[in-house]
Amino acid sequence: MMRKAYKNGWILFTQFEHSKLSGEIMNYWGNSSFSDIDPKDEVVYATKNHDRGWVRWDENPRINPENHYPADYSDMYPGEQHRIWADCFNNLPENRSYASALIALHFARFNNNLLKKNPDNNESIAFKNEIEAHVADKLGINPDFPSKVAINLKLLQIGDLISHAICHGWTSVVIEDAPLDYSGGQSNLRLTSDNCVNYKIEPYPFIREQLNLAIKGRIILSKTYKSDEDLRNAIKKAEIQNFYFTVN
Repeated sequence: MMRKAYKNGWILFTQFEHSKLSGEIMNYWGNSSFSDIDPKDEVVYATKNHDRGWVRWDENPRINPENHYPADYSDMYPGEQHRIWADCFNNLPENRSYASALIALHFARFNNNLLKKNPDNNESIAFKNEIEAHVADKLGINPDFPSKVAINLKLLQIGDLISHAICHGWTSVVIEDAPLDYSGGQSNLRLTSDNCVNYKIEPYPFIREQLNLAIKGRIILSKTYKSDEDLRNAIKKAEIQNFYFTVN
């Protein structure tokens, strides 16, 4: 779940809606300055589905017990995160090995952050081993992976970050080391917005002159909620709406 401030309330976006928006964004990556994605179908599929494992959690959202706001993805306990992250890459179709491996590598970064904070965390160590075994099975590589895989992982993460900016209402974010090609060329991208609806990105990496984007969400009151059930009732009563954004 993601929360975006809106008037006297929040817009709530599920993780999977955010994920689908990420894939829609990266579907248009590539122009005269930025090389096309290769393999495009696999990378876009991975980007679109990288948070599919959150669906069951988003269907039964909870409050943060400390502030009684709707809990977002950062409010999960480590063990709970590991189960959700694993669902994101373990439940893809058999013919999506490359995409599945990219998603596993994507969550390896978050798991590595947990290990930096607590190197002796047995759950994080076990999850690290699970990811390495999964990538070895899907791509036949362990533990190092080719530069092309690293570049495609970076492209997935760029789509994820742009979608995060839109869903959270960030006004500025710098995306470092965006791939220009598969030969090592890189550029920093700057994403900005004055109104958190219309975004500008420089240099511009997409084939379309402007991306017209939509994501489904619900508006609820910005307040503390008494219980998980109280929050769930408020969400059920809220109408699903389309929210529109541009990137140019």
